[in-house]
Amino acid sequence: MIEFSMTINNLLPENEPEFIESSTLFLEELQNITLLNVELQKKQEKNTRGFVTILSGILLKAIELGIFAGVYTAIIDFYDRYKNAEVTLKFKNGNTITIKGLTQKEALELIKQNSK
Repeated sequence: MIEFSMTINNLLPENEPEFIESSTLFLEELQNITLLNVELQKKQEKNTRGFVTILSGILLKAIELGIFAGVYTAIIDFYDRYKNAEVTLKFKNGNTITIKGLTQKEALELIKQNSK
């Protein structure tokens, strides 16, 4: 089992509504990847009726490395929709990588190295 946590950061807080919309679409894409388990943490926001997703506590689990090719594609699609974001992966060994400016091959190799 390969697993790591993901954080989605907004680098331009004044664009919060656009960031939230893009992040929501990104999370939906992730949840539609076959054989990928996406665990979202939610909290109740004051003065709202519902819960909001905590974008620093997304847990991704898969049986094989190849499934993360779809995660990489979803991240690139997210960056295409919202340029001022950053997606960081954190592994059980404490290492983190930011998926920005990496090819799919480079990203998958880093995931493989850190998932041992």
